[in-house]
Amino acid sequence: MSFAVNFGFNVGHEFSGKHPALILKNTKHTMVVIPLSSQMPNNPDINVKIDNVYGLPIKTRWGNILRIVPISIVRIDFNSRIGSVKNDILKEISDKIKLHGIK
Repeated sequence: MSFAVNFGFNVGHEFSGKHPALILKNTKHTMVVIPLSSQMPNNPDINVKIDNVYGLPIKTRWGNILRIVPISIVRIDFNSRIGSVKNDILKEISDKIKLHGIK
């Protein structure tokens, strides 16, 4: 599932502002998300290409596995458009996480 998330102000190279993000894990007060960007990445090795987030305007988006982050549930804009991706996208994210030894 995808929601718009307000990542707030950045420090250094952190992701910032309001962006769509895929929810990878939902706990009671926090969620683990992967922010989505429409900018083509320099390193496709650590990115997953997402051709379509169903429910959002059609455009290619990218998820960088090194930017996976836990966020407070209050950062999620529940009034934003809700999107979803095919299960094979989630599997590709999981495979790249394992390939790079991220736990």
